Amino acid sequence: MKNIVSALDIGSENIKAVIAEVSDEYKPRILTSVMEESSGIRDGEIVDMEKASRSIKNTIDQIKKISEFEPGEYYVSITGNHIKGIDTNGLISTTKKDSSGVEEPGTISKYHIEKVNEKVEENSMACPLPVDRDILHIFPKEYIVDNRRGIINPEDLTGRRLEIRAHLTIYSTTAARNLIRCLKKSGVKVKEFVLHSLASAYSTLSEDEKEHGTILIDVGANTTDVIYYSQGKVQYTGFVPQGGKNVTRDIARMLQIGSKTAENLKIENGLAIKKMAPGNKILEIEGLSGYDPFEIEQSRLAEYIEARMREIFQEAKVEANKINTPRVSNPPVVLTGGGALIKGSARLCEDVFDTSCKVARPVNFQGQVEDINSPIFSAATGLINYARKNTSKNKAQILLQKAPVNLSFLEKIKNFIDRIM
Repeated sequence: MKNIVSALDIGSENIKAVIAEVSDEYKPRILTSVMEESSGIRDGEIVDMEKASRSIKNTIDQIKKISEFEPGEYYVSITGNHIKGIDTNGLISTTKKDSSGVEEPGTISKYHIEKVNEKVEENSMACPLPVDRDILHIFPKEYIVDNRRGIINPEDLTGRRLEIRAHLTIYSTTAARNLIRCLKKSGVKVKEFVLHSLASAYSTLSEDEKEHGTILIDVGANTTDVIYYSQGKVQYTGFVPQGGKNVTRDIARMLQIGSKTAENLKIENGLAIKKMAPGNKILEIEGLSGYDPFEIEQSRLAEYIEARMREIFQEAKVEANKINTPRVSNPPVVLTGGGALIKGSARLCEDVFDTSCKVARPVNFQGQVEDINSPIFSAATGLINYARKNTSKNKAQILLQKAPVNLSFLEKIKNFIDRIM
C-alpha cells in the first residue's frame, strides 16, 4: 500500500521540506524537495514569530508550487537546548492468581508492556524537572523479566515481574507551543514531532551500525545533535549549543568581513585541519563595504575553522561520554548535517574521538535523489523513513524494537497540537 508523507526540517540556517511516496515493499520515492533560507529561528527555538512564520510559509508555498501532490500533515523535526536526555526505569508485577488464590508467574502481554512504559513516564515525572517539561520519546534500552536481562521483546514470555530500562528525551512545552503557533501561522498541520538526531539516524545509519554501536553527530547551523545507538536501540541523546554558524562568525570576526562573505569562504575554501592547507595557496577576499579586497593564506583560514570545529567535536565527545550503558571501546562516529561538508571534518573528528569517522548522507531512497544527496537533508529525509516505519503493518513491533515512542504520550501530544492548532 502506497502513502504520501510530508516532512519539514526547521533549522536556523535553512528550512527543508520533502514529500515522498512510501510503501512497505519499496524504498521511499522522493517526489519533491525544497530548501529555503531560514529567519527568526535560533538554537532550535522561535526568536521572531513573524520572520520565522514567513520563512516556513515561503518553504511550504515553494513545495506546493512544484509538487503534484497536496502536502498533508507534516512530520516535523525538533531540536534545541531545551531538549534533555535522561535515563530511568519502570517495574510492574506480572503474576496471576491460580484457583486457590496463590500467585504464580503470568504470561506477559502487550497490556503489560504498555503498563511498564507508563510506569517509566510516571517515574520520570518524579524527577526534579522544570514545570514546563514533558516527554518527547521513550527509548527502551532493555527489558528484564525476573532478573533475565537483555530481552528485546518480552511479549509471551513468562515471569513474575517485568522491568524496563529506558532513555527519555524531555522537551520544553513552552518552546513547543511557540513552534506550533508559528507553524499554524504558516499554514502547517503537524502530524508528529520527531527528535532531530533520531530523524537523521533513520536516513544515515545502517542496521549493522545501530546493532554494533555507533555515535551519530549532526552538525547544524547553531546546534549539534548527538545520538548513540547500540544493540539496535537508542541508548543516549545529547546536544551541543554550537554549529556551523559559529565557524562563520569566527571567520567574519577574525578577518573583519561580512557574514555572507565568510560563509562563502568557509564553503568554497574552508578546511577543518590547518595541516591540510597548501603552504603557498593565497585567497583573495572581498572587504567590507567601502574597503579594498585583501589576501590571506588558506592555512590562516583553516586555523580559525579548526579551532571552532575542534571545540564542537570536543563538546560532542563530552556528551557521548555521558552514555550510561555498556558500550564498545571507542565506537565509530558518523558525521552528518551541514557542518559535515567542511573538508577535513571527518579527519578532525577522528582525531578528537580517537576512532574511525565517516561523513554520511541520505541512503536507500529512489526518485529525485539528486536533490537530497547531501548531509544537509539527513534529518528531512529521515523523517520520511520514520513515518514509513512507524505507520507500517508492523508498527507495534517496530516501536518495540527500534526506537519506541510511548503510545499514550503520542495521544497526549496529538491532543496538545490539536488544541493549539
